[in-house]
Amino acid sequence: MVVHEAALSGCCLALSEGIGSADDFAAKENAVRFSPWSITSLSRAMVRLMAMDDGALVQAQAKSIELARNFGIGCFTQAVQRIVC
Repeated sequence: MVVHEAALSGCCLALSEGIGSADDFAAKENAVRFSPWSITSLSRAMVRLMAMDDGALVQAQAKSIELARNFGIGCFTQAVQRIVC
């Protein structure tokens, strides 16, 4: 849920490879992944995010919001209606 909320807010994402939702919310434009067992991996991810220029940040924001719209109560409700009806 935290990753979904961050994506809905248009945030850039730093996601551990151990997070299941990374496959749903991470794309090359909006996220970096890191090993949860490596301080070096986390550090590199943070440096990559902090080095993004304005253009990359705008793309990241748009991509995060786009991916986040695929999830939520509306999508859940529609899926249940398709099953029941």
